[in-house]
Amino acid sequence: KLMGIRLAISQLITQQQLQEASCKYIDLLELDAAQVLPRDQQLDISNQLARDGRHLMAAQAYELFLHAFPKDHDRDQVELMLGLLCVRYLDRKQRGRELLTAALKNLRDQAHIDLARTALAQIDA
Repeated sequence: KLMGIRLAISQLITQQQLQEASCKYIDLLELDAAQVLPRDQQLDISNQLARDGRHLMAAQAYELFLHAFPKDHDRDQVELMLGLLCVRYLDRKQRGRELLTAALKNLRDQAHIDLARTALAQIDA
């Protein structure tokens, strides 16, 4: 059953049906909360869940990404997104602080740096 859902997710992503793919991913996590997709698919699903306002599920998907791909070149971007979700929507301020602080060590885009710093300042406000 897991493989069937994973295949369906992959096909939906290939067809650019990310909302449907993200719903299937939630079904997959209900069967096995540790399921991680291939790198690009995991990131696409995580981003789609965040866009759809499914903050808790997006956070779970981003956490799984960080665990599965610890040396990924986009780690700082994922830490930023997850940190923002934790601070703004999930009341996980300590985890948000950890992620945003880690992201700041590698972020290069000034807008992203400013975003992380603003979120950190909100935690302390």
